[in-house]
Amino acid sequence: MSMKVDLRVGEALRLDGGRIVVTLLEKSGQRARISVEADDSVKIQLPRSARACGLEGARGAEMLAGTI
Repeated sequence: MSMKVDLRVGEALRLDGGRIVVTLLEKSGQRARISVEADDSVKIQLPRSARACGLEGARGAEMLAGTI
């Protein structure tokens, strides 16, 4: 299944019965900052560019998301 969704800043997309929540935090040009909230059992893979910068793992994801 494939789906395309237009979101405004502050809007959230809920997946898997609300177990995963993706929120659009900000948008500027071709980039968007999102927040992904999910159970620890859900594996989240960062984009290759983030992995190349050494931002792997939960702490790296938090740094990338600006929560630290």
